[in-house]
Amino acid sequence: MDREVTAAVVGLGRIGRTHAEILTRRVSNVTVKYVADIYLNDEMRKWAGKLGIENVVKDPDICFADMEVDAVYICTSTDTHSEYIVKAARAGKHIFCEKPLDSDLARLGRALREVVAAGVLFQTGFMRRFDRNHSKARRLIQSGDYGKAQMIRISCRDTRQSPYEYLKVSGGIFFDMMIHDFDMVRFLSGSDAEEIYAAGGVYVDERLAGIPDVDTAAAVIHMKNGMMAVIDNGRQCWYGHDQRSEIFCTDGTIQVMNEREDTVVVKKGDGIVYPKPPDFFIERYYDAYIAENQSFADSILYGTPVPVTASDGVEPIRMAKAAQMSLEQRRPVKLCEISESEKARQGCTDSET
Repeated sequence: MDREVTAAVVGLGRIGRTHAEILTRRVSNVTVKYVADIYLNDEMRKWAGKLGIENVVKDPDICFADMEVDAVYICTSTDTHSEYIVKAARAGKHIFCEKPLDSDLARLGRALREVVAAGVLFQTGFMRRFDRNHSKARRLIQSGDYGKAQMIRISCRDTRQSPYEYLKVSGGIFFDMMIHDFDMVRFLSGSDAEEIYAAGGVYVDERLAGIPDVDTAAAVIHMKNGMMAVIDNGRQCWYGHDQRSEIFCTDGTIQVMNEREDTVVVKKGDGIVYPKPPDFFIERYYDAYIAENQSFADSILYGTPVPVTASDGVEPIRMAKAAQMSLEQRRPVKLCEISESEKARQGCTDSET
C-alpha cells in the first residue's frame, strides 16, 4: 500500500478551502482528516460534506492533538499564524503556512525556533513559484542565453478590491498583495533586496485612507546582486486579474504574459478582440496551487527538499516592512533598518528543511 499523508486544514476562508479542495481532489497520497475554523458555521459543514471530509471542528487544537495527523495547513488570519506554528511544531506536525507568515518578525522568530527544535518540515505558501510560466522564466534567466539580467518589472492588479472588513486587518497592500511580488523578485533575481523606495495613494475607495492603507502602490527595489526591480499593484482592475512580469537582460527580454479565459480571437473591420484575463487569481494560478501542494506532500513522503523555506517566508516580510516605512516617511529604506529582522532570521535557517 502506498504511503499517505494525513492532513488537517486550519482556516476555511477562500485560501483554506482552495487547499482543502485541491488536497482532496487533485493531490495524490494525501487524506484530509480534519478541517477547522474558529468561526465554524453550517455552510462550512455543508461544504466539507461535499468533499467527503467527516471531521469538521471549531477548535484547531483537536487537529494538533491527533497522533494520526502528519501535517497541518495553516490558512488562518496572519495574526494567528505564529500561535498555530508553535502548536503544530510542539505536536510534531509538518507545517504548511500561507503568506504572510506574520507581520511581527520577533514573534515569528520565536515560532520558527520551535520549528527547528521540533525537526519538522516547514513550507511557506508562495504559489507563484510553482507557476509553469514563472518557473520557465527563471530557468531562462539562469541559462545565461539572454545575457546579464538587469531589471525585473512586475505588475499585479486584482479584478476587484477585497472586502473592506478584510482589508482593515490585512496589514496593508505591501503585506497582503505586493508580498507575492516581493517573493517573485527574489525568485527571479536569485538575490535579496538591499533598498526599497515605495509610493502609493487612494484612488478607488476613500475608506482605505482611514485604515490606513492605499489601493494603488509602486516600489523600486535595489537588489544585493546589483539588479533593479519595479513593482506596481492595484486593488481594482476592470478587465480581469492582470499579472505580468518582465526581465530585461543585456541580450534580450523575457516576458510572462497574462493567461486568457480562452484562445478565441475575433477579427473584424473595426478591430481585433482578444479574450480577457481570468477574473480571479486562484483561477490564474490553480495549477500552481496543485503543484505547490503536491510538492509539500512529496517532501513529507519521500524526503525531497522543501522548495519554499521559512527563510523565503521571512524575507518578503522584511521587504514589506521596508516598503511601508518608505511610504510613510517618503524616502528610500535599507533592509538593514528593519530592526526586528535579525530576531526572525535567527529563528529560521536552512536546517529546518
